Amino acid sequence: MTTMRAKAGCATVTLRAGTLGPVLALPVLALLVASPLGAASLQVSPTRFEFALDKPFTNFFIVSNGSEEELRVRIYPQFVQFDAENRPTELAQHPLDLAPWLVLNPRRVTLKPGERRIIRFSVRPPQNLQPGEYRTVVFFEELPGEPKPLAPGQAQRQLGLQINLLTKLGVSLYGAFGEKQHRVDLENAHIAVDEKAVTLLGILANLGNAHVTMQVKAELLNDKGEAVQQATENLVLQREQKRNWQLQLKRPEPGAYHLRFTGLSRDLKVFERTYPVEVKATPTS
Repeated sequence: MTTMRAKAGCATVTLRAGTLGPVLALPVLALLVASPLGAASLQVSPTRFEFALDKPFTNFFIVSNGSEEELRVRIYPQFVQFDAENRPTELAQHPLDLAPWLVLNPRRVTLKPGERRIIRFSVRPPQNLQPGEYRTVVFFEELPGEPKPLAPGQAQRQLGLQINLLTKLGVSLYGAFGEKQHRVDLENAHIAVDEKAVTLLGILANLGNAHVTMQVKAELLNDKGEAVQQATENLVLQREQKRNWQLQLKRPEPGAYHLRFTGLSRDLKVFERTYPVEVKATPTS
């Protein structure tokens, strides 16, 4: 998340736009990597953790200041839920939130230019957990510094503008207890054929007990079972998430076809659906 604060005279305007890293956002999700998440100023690594909740888990983040100015950073956990349009919302409480079991140290740091700090964390799961995956996002939020004084006479100028960019980054933590189950369904599927394309619309529903990072492959098959067109899309479904989804293929020649969808997660097939498609000849005037 990047914050822009513009100051002109005595007026201050704040604009916010968000980024959740590979979660969530970022999603966004990739395997645990060592490369840092962030802009040139505030950087955080790793960008993701996955671990078992059968015992306490301890690890650390590395937060860095790549700018030429001192940075103040607040560190806190927050549950993030994604709606049907995959828009994130931060929630104070949720049954799947592991933030109540999370200990962060420290929760605020001041970084000099070029400085790196280690932020340690520990997850201490309670007893009698139900099987499945729990999660939270640890946010690293850059705090605004003291405004710089205006040069003599600058206040009397027609316009004085000072812009500061503030960064907010999120790192996903996934903890699983017991066996993870990956199951996805495509609900309310509807196929539309127009002059240019064959479009499938539906709802991808995560029916398992953990998030799914998968590749969806669409194949348009002719009457011989041969793929005349295909397309792929990579996406993430959080636990209990239902997401509106559509995929489009170029309109083929008139004829009878089947549209097959396959979802693969780490070489595991989590769903497969096939639908008949009839492409009629376009009427000529």
